[in-house]
Amino acid sequence: MLKKAWKGGIALLLLLLAVVLAGCAGPMAGDPGWMSIASDGQRVYMGQPGGKFIAVDTNGQKVWEFPGGKEHVGGFYAAPVFVGDRVIFAASDSSDPSGRRARVYSVTAATGGEPRVLKETQGIIVGTPLLHDGTLYVTSADKHVYALDPVTGEERWPAFVADGPIWGSVVAEGDRLFFGTMAHSVYAISARDGQQLWRVSVNGAVPGTPAVGGGRVFVGDVDSKLYALDAATGAEVWRFAGAKNWIWGQPVLVGDLLYVPSLDGNVYVLDAATGAEHEEWRIKTAGSVRATPTLVGDTLYVASEDQSLYAVNVTTHRLAWAPYKAKGQLLTPPAVVSDTVYVVAANGNAFAVDARTGNGRQLYPEPK
Repeated sequence: MLKKAWKGGIALLLLLLAVVLAGCAGPMAGDPGWMSIASDGQRVYMGQPGGKFIAVDTNGQKVWEFPGGKEHVGGFYAAPVFVGDRVIFAASDSSDPSGRRARVYSVTAATGGEPRVLKETQGIIVGTPLLHDGTLYVTSADKHVYALDPVTGEERWPAFVADGPIWGSVVAEGDRLFFGTMAHSVYAISARDGQQLWRVSVNGAVPGTPAVGGGRVFVGDVDSKLYALDAATGAEVWRFAGAKNWIWGQPVLVGDLLYVPSLDGNVYVLDAATGAEHEEWRIKTAGSVRATPTLVGDTLYVASEDQSLYAVNVTTHRLAWAPYKAKGQLLTPPAVVSDTVYVVAANGNAFAVDARTGNGRQLYPEPK
């Protein structure tokens, strides 16, 4: 499946090993995941390598952990999402000898109490669940897209079965959902009933989440290509072949520009209409960019495996401040709330960075 050698961190190498051993089914037993983070402004939520999902306050003090006591769950890949006064997150099942099964949990955001299992899947959940028009859409390496009631977990329609494992999330536009599979396919299905609208094949497996806008779907693959597809039909409009490694993170559409992260360490800036690169605006880092960049206002926050957080002004195309150096590889998207950027490294260390100045501190655990 891979045509090129590439540099990567431990979590990514474990995932590649899983690709070889499990036919793209997903990460294997014992993999702690690569941690993701979210914040509702009151607390910061994230998984930890020891199999605990935790909430800390904005000073970094732990408020609660799930599960309590000596119990633990498995690895965390997807970011948490919020539904009312509850936080929803996915974790692999530590009791499953195969290392493939996963669960979607819902707990109260304030206390971590009143736990519910909304869904159990037969494959790891790598993509972040999407809440859209009152339905929670969950993808899994078991090849399914699940449409769930976000409170009860009841299925809104029978799960859609794709042609291969799904590592990314679905993205929604109106009543359509778009996603890719590790079997080299991109799908559009109906959000109302899960019926397939179209499917197209691309050169490589699709590990990430597409972006949608302007009547087009933008999706990357492990063959280092970025495709622009007609959202109505799936027909290819253009493709970008300038990257030198996987395109995994979700592209970010900003006006008529498309920001495309790659494991080659770059974020490419493309004309969304034609796919032509603005090479002079390319964002260069010293490590793989697996994470989806986060856009807030006119600033794009880019997390890199080089342990740095970059802030780029999308109007001037210049760094807003010197990259913030974290302690650990950054593999998941930054979360921005008010004037603070939160990032968590694959080792579980979390950091809070001032969005205006780039000054930051280790949020959790408290530095010794």
